[in-house]
Amino acid sequence: MSFRYIKKIAIQQKSPILLAEAFCYRIDMFSSLFAVIALLLATICPKYGYLFDHLGVIAIAFLMMFMGAKAAWHNLQQLLDHVPEISYFERVRLAALSVESVFATEKIKIQIYGSDAHVGIDIEVAPQSSVQKA
Repeated sequence: MSFRYIKKIAIQQKSPILLAEAFCYRIDMFSSLFAVIALLLATICPKYGYLFDHLGVIAIAFLMMFMGAKAAWHNLQQLLDHVPEISYFERVRLAALSVESVFATEKIKIQIYGSDAHVGIDIEVAPQSSVQKA
């Protein structure tokens, strides 16, 4: 329940920190589930309790490795200037065209940094416009 609630807020706020916190809840839930299953199996079959204990630890370790690799991949994509969705480019273009003296846009570049973005854009204005007005 906490995972879904915090994830929803993280997506609304575009906060990678809150999203990471949400996944901490998810990891805690799965690791607790693996531990409970291992303990139940060890209780049912005490003869193999040692084996179930080790299998539970291995399952938790694989979960941690998977989630760590997924988080590292996501962070690597941000560091390598992963191209954002096309909808971002269209929103920037429409915002620039809504300015009174802008006739066209060219070369839109967007770099996303967590919840912020840096936008570079070339615009076309009337040739008779002064530099100050443009």
